[in-house]
Amino acid sequence: MEKEKESFIIHQDYKKLFDGLDDKQLRALIMAMFDYNETGQRPEFEDTILQISTLLLFNNMEREREKWHRIREIRSSAGKKGGRPKKAETDQDKTQKAEKAKKANAFDKKQKVSKKSKKSKCNVNVNVNDNVNVNDNVNVNERERDNPPPPLAPGSESAAHEAVALINTLAHTDFIVTDEITGNISEILRQGFTPEDIRAVIRKKCREWRDPLNKHDMRGNIRPSVLLNPRRFEEYLHMRTRTDPPAQSETDRGAVTDSERIERIERIKSRLEQIESEKGAAARRDDQYVLLKSQLERLEEIPRT
Repeated sequence: MEKEKESFIIHQDYKKLFDGLDDKQLRALIMAMFDYNETGQRPEFEDTILQISTLLLFNNMEREREKWHRIREIRSSAGKKGGRPKKAETDQDKTQKAEKAKKANAFDKKQKVSKKSKKSKCNVNVNVNDNVNVNDNVNVNERERDNPPPPLAPGSESAAHEAVALINTLAHTDFIVTDEITGNISEILRQGFTPEDIRAVIRKKCREWRDPLNKHDMRGNIRPSVLLNPRRFEEYLHMRTRTDPPAQSETDRGAVTDSERIERIERIKSRLEQIESEKGAAARRDDQYVLLKSQLERLEEIPRT
């Protein structure tokens, strides 16, 4: 790796990752970033959290470096062209410019006439800023304020970083955490699933879709938007595939503890109440509501240990 780029970017999003580290881990991670920027060598850590964290951060640093090189080449090329004398303008060039200007003026006049005609037919007032007002007095910003998105479920951000890092490790990809991914993780947690369920789905589907014996190439599906789809998560979690290990008995795999079962039931009930308050009688026709009710019934049927 070249040494001429003597700086690198630490994004604000990294704070969410850094907050989950202790002082020793944080110092080791930051020093590893400096070493990687200087030498290009990726250090190996016995600490799994640090190993996964550096994979995500180093991929981002590499993209920033490639972007920096592209910009430098463009500026260098532009600088070389800056000193060249301009080509003398011929009569033909002048004629072509005049014709283009004439066509542009004619088009501009037609546009003005068209706008006046539309304005006379309907009373629509569009302000080019954050607000869009029509004669029905509908304000986009007011609608968004009256119906804000639900708050993130506790642990959504850390679970999102962990999920994306696991996908990148298993599939050799370089996805980054986005608001959409964090929102999907939040919805999955609200449905009563756990971070361990999320890790299980990622491992299961990565193993299945990367299986060389598959008739169809499914590797393109190994991306967060597919793996972390709240509407299909339960299906992925409970679907058995050819690559799954043999089924274990309840005794072998360990039954759900009472505390875990009660915690899941409380989370699901809370989410059901939220959907009912938002949608009223229509909640019972909501796909997510039906799915959560099914999960609640299964959990309540599990015998206590």
